[in-house]
Amino acid sequence: MMSSEGVSVIIPTYNQASRLAMTLQSLCHQQVGADDLFEVIVIDDGSEDETPTVLRDFANLLPLKSCFQQRAGRAAARNAGIAMSSYPLILFTDADRPLENTWIRAHRTFHERQNRAVGIGDIQEFYFSHLEEKIPLLREEMKSNYTGLLRLSRPYRYWKLIKQTLDDTGCCQLGAPWAMCLIGNLSVRRELLEASAGFDQTFTGWGFEHFELGYRLYQQGASFWYVPQATNYHLAHARPDGFYREQMAYSFAQFVAKHPDAAAQNFIHFLQGEITLGDFDRIATAGVSQLSLEKQQMKLSVLAFNS
Repeated sequence: MMSSEGVSVIIPTYNQASRLAMTLQSLCHQQVGADDLFEVIVIDDGSEDETPTVLRDFANLLPLKSCFQQRAGRAAARNAGIAMSSYPLILFTDADRPLENTWIRAHRTFHERQNRAVGIGDIQEFYFSHLEEKIPLLREEMKSNYTGLLRLSRPYRYWKLIKQTLDDTGCCQLGAPWAMCLIGNLSVRRELLEASAGFDQTFTGWGFEHFELGYRLYQQGASFWYVPQATNYHLAHARPDGFYREQMAYSFAQFVAKHPDAAAQNFIHFLQGEITLGDFDRIATAGVSQLSLEKQQMKLSVLAFNS
């Protein structure tokens, strides 16, 4: 039964036991009041590592729910989490993203002020060549919002550019604001998710399932906003050579087949640094951009998603 108050945090995971443990540990340090209801829902998408042990370790430390599914993909995992959730405000993060201590509070406060809105928090990245050796330090630093490690973090390249499209209130001004829909640090009300029919589970690989959801949320009248004080920290990890280009090509083809408009068709060219932010915006708006000339000239110098 769904409560009229509270927050459901949904985390899909696959073979990321040590990183999941860091993310769950950060949820133990959230600055929430005694009456602030929240739950954490972990969907294990077929892990073969120590994920069950991690979930057992945190079962008495957090209001934790979990379930196991056989390799159905992140879209299906997130839908399973939505189905298990009890509260009307849904927060998404990934298993490899420890959270700022104000993360839940910031997303909750944002939705108290905005209606039919999607909130996206800051995304920073840590690149540790030997993560296991850094775990004790991470556990200690998260108690104080990683203040001793901030100099080692760097902004997520795509997110850094998309933040240039925000107005003074934090609202995305792109003609295709669904380009801001980064599911690794996002909040949205359940009713808006349900009106948009959730994630498309035919997206089984890495890639565009979050942008495709964002496209449909936008069709339902959603606006896209930046949420301050809601940073998470991606524990970056290596992928096989060519992984991102291969996965993006396949996922992008699915996306365009569903939404064959000009903005969708040209989005891949923006991600690959072939057109500027202004080019993409003018395509989406049929010729007019609200961005300054300086911002219109910005573009990605490398493939946006490579970590």
